[in-house]
Amino acid sequence: MGKARRNKRDGRGQAAKARVSSAIKSDVSNERDAADAALARLCRRAGAARQSLAEAYALGYGSLVIHQIEDTTPDWIHDTNPLDLIILGMTFGKNFRNGYEFSNTRAAWLQQLRSTTHWSDIEKFVSVAMDLSRDTGLALDSGELLYTLANHLEDAGLNRRRLPASLRPEALLANARFACGPSTDFELPEATAESVLLAEEYLADLSADIDLPDSYATTLRDALWLFDRAGAPTDTDPMVLLVVLYTGVAAYQVDDLLDLVEPAEAWALSFDYSSPLSRVLDTILVASAESLTTVDTLARLLTLPEFLEPVDMATRSWNRSPGPEMTEIALSLGYTRAIFTDYKTVALSPIMAAQLRRAKDSFEHPPAPGDLIFGVDPELAKQGTVNALHSFEVHPAIISAFETEDLLPASLDSFHTAGDRRAWQEAVDRYVSTNPDTEVPDLDAEFGKMKALSNILLVRSIVDDPELATEVITLIDDATASTTDELVDLADFLEAQASHLDEFGKTAETRAQTIEMARSWGGEVLVRRVLRWMDGEPTIHLGTDPVALLVAAAVWIGSMTSDEH
Repeated sequence: MGKARRNKRDGRGQAAKARVSSAIKSDVSNERDAADAALARLCRRAGAARQSLAEAYALGYGSLVIHQIEDTTPDWIHDTNPLDLIILGMTFGKNFRNGYEFSNTRAAWLQQLRSTTHWSDIEKFVSVAMDLSRDTGLALDSGELLYTLANHLEDAGLNRRRLPASLRPEALLANARFACGPSTDFELPEATAESVLLAEEYLADLSADIDLPDSYATTLRDALWLFDRAGAPTDTDPMVLLVVLYTGVAAYQVDDLLDLVEPAEAWALSFDYSSPLSRVLDTILVASAESLTTVDTLARLLTLPEFLEPVDMATRSWNRSPGPEMTEIALSLGYTRAIFTDYKTVALSPIMAAQLRRAKDSFEHPPAPGDLIFGVDPELAKQGTVNALHSFEVHPAIISAFETEDLLPASLDSFHTAGDRRAWQEAVDRYVSTNPDTEVPDLDAEFGKMKALSNILLVRSIVDDPELATEVITLIDDATASTTDELVDLADFLEAQASHLDEFGKTAETRAQTIEMARSWGGEVLVRRVLRWMDGEPTIHLGTDPVALLVAAAVWIGSMTSDEH
């Protein structure tokens, strides 16, 4: 168990024991008194068939406390957040085999609940938890927040509407694939002489170039090649194919191959019967149960159209631990960040999302821990940022705060947590106090410099990336996306540079470069748009066309030398 998880476990254990003795302590705060009272009220209907979300949450919290006191807590429970406690309450008394079974239960139950009238209560519950985390600075999975949250659920009305017994997980998911496995009427596909020959060739030389489409088949083969190079057995049992496919599609960090069997099987069963991939996975599972050979299993897989389909990104995003749905729902409700004990999740701005999609294309999988995002070493990137801040004459106290705290806010309102803001302010104040000749920074002026720098770096990043440039142009033209802070700042920056860009584009050389840049980004349509700006023709935009300015700015910034940057 890692240090962070041990700290979380110990913190929750101490919090749980404090709850037990809180009733006899005279100095218990009003908030804790109220939380104790709320938990007691909500747990009165513990055995009822119909439960509200608030009542289920209280039972889930009670389950957590019992585990802590009896020291029987499964390791995966240390990662639970408020939404997970509802699942624990709805399944009170059930012993999950492992965290994977719990994750599949949670994901399937929430997916089923989306189509019911009770989904609005789930969203309200997430909102209450998110608001409490924001107002208190507590992590969503901290013991203190899990405890005090109970006091806020009744005020939100989450104790009023009760879910019928038919919507409880044990009833709703009784026939789920993750619970039942392959369908009883599932029949293995028949291998053909051609597929058997291809399977033999496929396994005989994993480095050979076999004509297969970019698909699950090629992903499996690439992963098999890596396993083979590592000396792992790849032809002993069809279940190896499942482990290898799981590794190639959904697992990016492999510490011990033996540790992959359990999550691989859970991943395989997480897909609904209606999923096209379920037929591929059931073929492997049934083949293993019937003791077929690896060649025979692969030959059958190669007859399935689904096995030869491109890998769906949704199959890559299976989550192996509690937590993701809480964040996903919060972001869908408009929250921009979710704070957990060990990490923070921040909503990507439209342009950052576009940059991340480009990174995925270059990696051919979602960026994973250890990847050099955009091909840049993090330490080199940080030093580059420091150099850029110096070149823009950003106040040294702000540069020092970035170097020591890794915090570079766009404004005082942009910090993820109150703790981050305090740490940053303390770092700035510390620099000023230890450098008496340094004036206190004018934050409005400094934030203005950093916004300008951010926009210059953004424009620089798309100079040699026509696909990213096209996505940014689409976002600028999108009436909804263009109102986000990032794009408003970009538009303001370009508008502020309009007269300079107009002057810059008057020479024959720069005019030709700007037209060529427009052509590489958007063909003749974008060329005509840029020419209208160059020639002063009216456009549909109020003021200057920001897309035309973006093209001109890219040429201008791209023409600078490193020293000028």
